[in-house]
Amino acid sequence: MLSAAGSTPFDSPPGAAMPTSAGLHDDFSAAAPAGHWLSLRGQASFAKTGPGGLRLTPTGHDLGSAGQAAFLGYRWRHPDASAGIRVVPPAPGLTAGLALRQSGAFQLRLELRTGTSGALVTAIERDGGVDRVLGSVRLNPAEAADPAGVRLEARLSGREVALVATAGGTSYPVAETDAGVLTTEWAGGFVGTLVGPFATGDAARPAVVTAFDYRPATA
Repeated sequence: MLSAAGSTPFDSPPGAAMPTSAGLHDDFSAAAPAGHWLSLRGQASFAKTGPGGLRLTPTGHDLGSAGQAAFLGYRWRHPDASAGIRVVPPAPGLTAGLALRQSGAFQLRLELRTGTSGALVTAIERDGGVDRVLGSVRLNPAEAADPAGVRLEARLSGREVALVATAGGTSYPVAETDAGVLTTEWAGGFVGTLVGPFATGDAARPAVVTAFDYRPATA
C-alpha cells in the first residue's frame, strides 16, 4: 500500500496480483460463484448462482458487523475504473446494493430499496463505523419495474468517486465524494478495497443480481 500523499483508495495490497488492463463481466450463470469472488468470514453459503443470476440471501449481519454479511467482493486494482451491478428491485423489507468495502468501519455503499411509491437509491459513506448519507434519488414505479433492472455503479477517477444509478434508460447522479475514506492512511489496514453486491434485511426472499462488471479506464 502507498501511504504517501496522493495515493489512491485502490492500491493493491501486498501479494495481490498486479493491475492489468483487463476488465471483467460476470452474469453469474455458472453453477457456483467464480473464483474471483471473495466472501467475508467463511464460505459464501448465502450466494447461489445459475440461470437468472446471483441470488443473495441476507444473513442477519450487515457489512459493519462481526458476523458474515451477504456480500461478494471483487478486488479493485486500478486508480481509474468503474464497477457496477444490475439488480432486480428487491421486495419491500429487503435492501440490495453495491459496496466498496475497505473494512467493516470504512466503506461506501449504494443501497436500493422499494416501496409503494417506487424505489429509493441511497449513497452512504461509513467512516469510523458511522454512516452518513451522501445523497439519494427516488425512481418512479415505472423505472423501478423495468425488467432490465436497476444499474448501480461506482466510477473512480483518482481520489474522486461518482455513485450513479441507471433505470429506465436514465442515469441519475446519486452522489460524488472524495474516496479517501477507503485509503490506508485514512482507514488503516492493508487488505485493499473490495467491490461487489450485498443484501441485508428480510431473508424471506433473496436479492437477485443479474450482472457485475469491472472496467479499468485503460480497458
